Amino acid sequence: MLLELIGLALFVVIAGRLLLLKYDHWRYSHIPGPTRQSFIYGNISELRKRLREEGAWGPYWLDLVQQHGIIVCCWTVLKPRVFVADPLVIKEMVTDFKTFPRSGDAHGFIAKKYSFGIGRIGSTRFCGFNSILTDRGGPIWKRKKKIMDPAFSIQRLNKHLTKFYNIANSLCDVVEAAQQETPGEPIDVSSIMSPFTIDAISKAGFSATESEADRLRLISSMKEAMTHVMAKGGNTLALLMDSSARKALFANARSIQTIRDIGKSMIMSRINNGKLGLVDDILDSIISANMDVNTGSLEIEESLDDFMTMYAAGNATTSTTLLWSLGQLTRNPGVLEKIVEEIDSVWTEANIDGNTETSVIGDTLKQMVYLEAFVKEVLRFHPPVQFINRMCSKNVKVCGYDIPKGTGIISSQYVLHRWDQYWPDPDKFQPERFITSSPKPYIYIPFFLGPRQCIGKNFAILELKCILCEILSRFDVEKDPEAPWKQRSGQAILCYPKDNSYIFKPRQ
Repeated sequence: MLLELIGLALFVVIAGRLLLLKYDHWRYSHIPGPTRQSFIYGNISELRKRLREEGAWGPYWLDLVQQHGIIVCCWTVLKPRVFVADPLVIKEMVTDFKTFPRSGDAHGFIAKKYSFGIGRIGSTRFCGFNSILTDRGGPIWKRKKKIMDPAFSIQRLNKHLTKFYNIANSLCDVVEAAQQETPGEPIDVSSIMSPFTIDAISKAGFSATESEADRLRLISSMKEAMTHVMAKGGNTLALLMDSSARKALFANARSIQTIRDIGKSMIMSRINNGKLGLVDDILDSIISANMDVNTGSLEIEESLDDFMTMYAAGNATTSTTLLWSLGQLTRNPGVLEKIVEEIDSVWTEANIDGNTETSVIGDTLKQMVYLEAFVKEVLRFHPPVQFINRMCSKNVKVCGYDIPKGTGIISSQYVLHRWDQYWPDPDKFQPERFITSSPKPYIYIPFFLGPRQCIGKNFAILELKCILCEILSRFDVEKDPEAPWKQRSGQAILCYPKDNSYIFKPRQ
C-alpha cells in the first residue's frame, strides 16, 4: 500500500511538472525564436555545439538575432531565455533595478553558507554579498558607489600615470629577457602579462609597497578556479562533482584567504598610521565607503570584499584586453603601422621615462587620437564581459511582446557590437570608425552602462594605453607563424584569447 501511494505521488508530481512545462511552452510560443530541439533540453545542444566551434557564446546569439529580429526566445534545459537587442530595452534593463533585477543573484542562507561563486568559494569569503560588485543595488551599494566613484575619475587616476609607466617598462624588460632565451622564436605572453596588471591595481590602486605587491601576485590560481565557477554557472553540485574543479577551488580558497589577510594588513596599517585620506587612492575610497559615518567604526570584512573585487576585476579585464590588442595588431598590419607612427611622433618624441611628471604623460596620451580609436575598436570586437543577465520582476511588455514575470531576459555586448544593423562592416577591424563618428547610445557598451557601469573602466584604459605605448616603442611585434589568422577564443567569466604567442624584435 505504501509503495502504491509513493508511486502515485511520483506520478502526480511528474505529470504536474510536464503539464507546467507544456503551459510554459505555450506562454512563450508567441515570441520569435528557433525551434525547440528537445522538450527537456531545449536548444542547449546547439548552443554547446556552437560554443565548441566558436569558443564563445556570442556568435550563436548573433545568428539568432539576424534570423529572428531584435527579440528572440530560446530554451536552455527547462528554462526560457528571452534575448533582446533593442537599445531602448537595454537602457531599461541597466537602469530599472526594480523591474529588471540581476538574474541569478543567490543571497539566501544556503548560498551564503555553502555556495561556490563570486560571493564565496565554499567556506572562504571571496567578494561577499554586499561588495560594490555583488550588492543588488540597495542603499549600502548606492552609498559605496557615491564615495568610490571619484577615485576612478580621470583627474585622480592621472596622478598615478608614472606608476603605470614604470609597470609598463618593467613588463617590457621581462618580455625582452624571455625573448632573449629563445631568440627569434615565439613566446607565450599570457602568463607574463597577469603579474604586471596585478601590480597596476596593487601599486596605483592600493599604493602597495614592493613587498606587498609581490605577495599579491597570487592571481593565477584564482583565475583557474573562477574559470571553473563560471563554466558551471556557479552550480555547487556540478562543481563538487568535477574533480578538477574541486581541486582548483580548494587551492584557490587558500589563495583568497591569503590575499584577504594581506588586504587587512594594508587597511589597518593605513588607519593606524594616520594616513587615511592623505594617499588619495582607491584603497582610501574603499575604507571610507565601509566606515560608519556616525561611529567611525570600520566594517572590515566588507572592506575586504571590495578590496577583493578591485583586485580580481582590475587584473582580469585589463590583461585579457591587452592580449586581444596584441592579437589585433599583429593581424592588422595597416593598423599596427599607423599606431607605431603615432607612438614615434608623440610618445617617443615626448621622451617619457620614470621621472616624467604625470601631467606630461597625461597630455601626451590625450594627443594620441589613433591609439584611443584603436582601444575602442578592440573593446568593440572583444568586450571584457559579453552578457547582461536580468530577470523580469513582473509581467512586462518588451518590443511589443508580453513577457511573464520571472522570465530571464538577456542581452549581449557581443551581439550589439557585431550586428550590421548598428555598424557598417561589423566584422572588419577598423579603428577609423571611432574617429569619423560616434556610436549611438546603448549600442556600444564594452564596460556596461547605467548605474552598474564598470567602475574601473578609466583605470583599465589608462593602464592599457601606457603598456601598449611602451611595448610598441621598444619592439616590433609579430604573431606566431603557426598561429591561426583568426585568433581563437575561450569562454569563461571573460571571453579570452587562446593564441598568445608573439615574436618581439627590439627596435633600432
